[in-house]
Amino acid sequence: MINTEFYSTPNGIRKLEDQLRILKERQKIAKVALGEANLEDPDLPENTLSKQLREELGSQLPTQIAAINTILEQTVIITPESPLLISHPADVVWIGSLVTIQTLDSDTTEQWQVAGYNESDPDENVIAYNTALGSELLGKKSGDIVRVNEGRWSFVVLSVIRVLENTSDHALDNDQASDE
Repeated sequence: MINTEFYSTPNGIRKLEDQLRILKERQKIAKVALGEANLEDPDLPENTLSKQLREELGSQLPTQIAAINTILEQTVIITPESPLLISHPADVVWIGSLVTIQTLDSDTTEQWQVAGYNESDPDENVIAYNTALGSELLGKKSGDIVRVNEGRWSFVVLSVIRVLENTSDHALDNDQASDE
């Protein structure tokens, strides 16, 4: 087996744990529903619902649960104090960087925060390092050119600022502090 490491912020880990909890709950509900369907009349031919429940219990849910468990087991959690984060220069794009880019064919600028595995939220301008743009931005500095999608989109990096503490964890901390 290939040992692949994933990188995530504490917020990303919580999201994965929430997904896992929901899948396990769905699995329990499906087992109960299937058991009740079989108790009502075990001699009836399988109906659509029981077929669907068997599919979910047989492969879909266990596969999804196993995948999330594997990711959680192989994830390195990145915090502001992480040696892995500290070892990266603050002016080089990595997880926790706020990057301002400009398209090469116009004056359009965008800011993206690079986040952990599967933590993208385009509505909040958060992009995971494992996306097309995120992976191309990693290791870049101000002035570097980034080409995405075989060069279909090209950008210049205008600035790189380390802002890992801008995750929702810290926003929550700030909200709580202002309530006190």
